[in-house]
Amino acid sequence: MVATNDIGAEVATLLTGPAWSGRRIVEMGSMVSADEVAEQLGKVLNLDVKAFATPRAGRAEALEQFGIPKGHSGPAEEMYEAVNAGWMDLGVEGRNT
Repeated sequence: MVATNDIGAEVATLLTGPAWSGRRIVEMGSMVSADEVAEQLGKVLNLDVKAFATPRAGRAEALEQFGIPKGHSGPAEEMYEAVNAGWMDLGVEGRNT
């Protein structure tokens, strides 16, 4: 997750910086594994943090615990399913920024 203020600051820098022509793709991050996120959180929190998969049957309940209203987790579940199935990619292959 990225703070909207950080995204806004980066976009402002891009818009006020040198001009460009043609198509431009700005990579604002890259895919990391759940284990990599857990490892970094563990370092920051000085705790042993482990990633684990949530079974499909428990995903709606887990998302509700994160604040999604009961009965409205379908779109988030579909997005996670698309990423997990490889239908959707959230990064540029080979780029690690």
